[in-house]
Amino acid sequence: MMFLEILREARITALKKYNIRRSWEKTGLFPFNPEVVIGSLPAVILQREKEEAQAMALPPKPPSRPTTSGSPAHLDISTPADVNSVDIIINVSFKAIFNNFRNMLGTVTTIQD
Repeated sequence: MMFLEILREARITALKKYNIRRSWEKTGLFPFNPEVVIGSLPAVILQREKEEAQAMALPPKPPSRPTTSGSPAHLDISTPADVNSVDIIINVSFKAIFNNFRNMLGTVTTIQD
């Protein structure tokens, strides 16, 4: 059997209405549900981005007392409410990535080919 015949057979088998609809549902595209993707991100990253975005928008808060219960603090994960919130999160994320690369590489003093 030739490759193109196998490919045709695979496409006929896989490209069914059910498979396509289920794929769109699983990715949160239709019906639209951004929580599908946001919920799959590690909670630590989401919390750090939220804290950094809040730090940029608000004056710094005094440090709070540590908890004595021994349980971790509540992690508040919420979907951005508007375009400006999304923009802040993206800017904070790119800034953090850039700073991490800059810290890893150190100061560049020469240009290399």
